[in-house]
Amino acid sequence: MYKEVRKILFGLTIIAFPPVYAAPEIVLQQGDIKVTVEDVERYIISNTPKAQREAILNKKGIFKEIVENIYLIRRIGTEAEKDKNLDWEQIKWVNELAYKRLVMTAFMKNLVKQQLDNFDWVMLAKETYLAEADQYQIPEKIRASHILITTEDRTKTEAHTLINEIKDKALAGEDFEVLVKAYSEDPSAASNNGDLGLFSQGQMAKPFEQAAFAMTRVGELSDIVESDFGYHLIQFHERVAAGKQTFEAVKQQIILQLQQSRANQIRQDIMMDFRSASDLKWDEAQLESLRNKHRTAGKLDSSELKPSAE
Repeated sequence: MYKEVRKILFGLTIIAFPPVYAAPEIVLQQGDIKVTVEDVERYIISNTPKAQREAILNKKGIFKEIVENIYLIRRIGTEAEKDKNLDWEQIKWVNELAYKRLVMTAFMKNLVKQQLDNFDWVMLAKETYLAEADQYQIPEKIRASHILITTEDRTKTEAHTLINEIKDKALAGEDFEVLVKAYSEDPSAASNNGDLGLFSQGQMAKPFEQAAFAMTRVGELSDIVESDFGYHLIQFHERVAAGKQTFEAVKQQIILQLQQSRANQIRQDIMMDFRSASDLKWDEAQLESLRNKHRTAGKLDSSELKPSAE
């Protein structure tokens, strides 16, 4: 009896004190048209990819722009609803399919996430690392700087003479970086002082590459090298031996690749299951009729369609 009385009193309490819901936080309003904080946040989720979201939301004036976008959609959309000349059947059809597509996307995303959570990705990454060892080899690399003298505004003889003079200055002990700033006509020299960073074979012009990889001593200067760009003088800095990347260095990269591959496979499997359902009934005659009717691109106009009876 006591329990029953408690139930009745609890019910009366709910009636007397209904739950209080927070009023929406309105950012912009015109008559019945409102844009709330929730609207803005849902718009962000729907329209900004996670990877670029921070950069997008740090743009000056972006939140005002989002609010205005939502307002205009609702304001002009409200006006448009009064227009009887719009193709309402087409709008209705597109809206229905767009809704189903959104639901489908969310459904597939959840299914994929549930299945991905069931894997030991570190173990799978280790197996991949061991099985595909060749993919994680690091080729031999060197680091070098260069001075480029082009033949665009001078003859080859003039260019060759100038690069020889620069080499004599370098051999006499002048700082190579100072010579780069004074003479190099490589457009990137202004920002990198001629330093090309680490590079492996196959990344540079063949004559340049052969001369650069032939050097062994730090500070060593090459002979004059001719390429399609002009004449080069190269200074050797360092060599990094070929080797294999450690598992820790590539673990996250492998995991991301495995997850993406598995996610794609899960989506394909789900769609294949529905495509191959045993109770699907195709009307080949109707398909052929559609092919014949619409062979000319752009022929179809939605105003010609008759709504189906439901």
